[in-house]
Amino acid sequence: MKILHCADVHLESKLNKNFDRIKARERRDELINTFLRMVKYAADNNVRAILIAGDLFDSEDIRATARNAVADCIMENYNIDFFYIRGNHDSDGFLEGLKEVPDNLKTFDDSWSTYEIKGKKINVTISAKELKNDNLEGTSDDLWLEEEDINIVMLHGQENERAIREYKDKCIDYLALGHIHSYCCERLDARGVWCYSGCLEARGFDECGIHGFVEIDIDENNGDITHKLIPFAKRAVIEVVSDVSGLESTYEMISKIKKDASGLSVKSDDMIKVVLTGDTSME
Repeated sequence: MKILHCADVHLESKLNKNFDRIKARERRDELINTFLRMVKYAADNNVRAILIAGDLFDSEDIRATARNAVADCIMENYNIDFFYIRGNHDSDGFLEGLKEVPDNLKTFDDSWSTYEIKGKKINVTISAKELKNDNLEGTSDDLWLEEEDINIVMLHGQENERAIREYKDKCIDYLALGHIHSYCCERLDARGVWCYSGCLEARGFDECGIHGFVEIDIDENNGDITHKLIPFAKRAVIEVVSDVSGLESTYEMISKIKKDASGLSVKSDDMIKVVLTGDTSME
């Protein structure tokens, strides 16, 4: 059984800090298209479920075209279950704007809920709880999972290791997290791991690195789990650091930047952040 874990898609972000109006609109459309491409990847690869661990949208200001594109994509892929928790940027705007919530879109609230997916010999459970200011303390206390199941838990906002460790020894096999925009995965305990999938696409030059989603593969006969990051962004954000000490012209600096960038894997679609360092004459 294959399951995808994504988070922090931030559809409908304004993106006006890094781009002009035209490029911001283009980049917003790219964020939607990457989400749709991910769902197509899931359909083409017999994925059973997609976990959206918060911040699918960036605010309550959602264009009807964006909302309908996501909703139609979910409804058309009825063989895939979408498990969606709202993050700190999400509002009720997406769900309330739908004429009807698709049957395969599973949502959660501020108390623990669990869905079950039947496997050949082993059942997989998806449990989640939306974190709010008034339910952050002891949030793991009322989580109960069966040891014989494969247990996946979704949360958005557990950004420090102390909070994550609350879920140790809870029979969790995979703790799917959102809120941190870069991929990170470590052991939770002897049984399971915790993982931030990072965001699907970088929205600015403060999010350099590889972005995509995590593919979880569960052996339905013996319960073995493997997982890997699938790089999937249309555009990578790459930082080039150039020491321009002693260079006296723009031409020399550009030549130095190109030389420093030549050793990096840069595609024409990528976004490049250039950092100039060193000392040069004020004249």
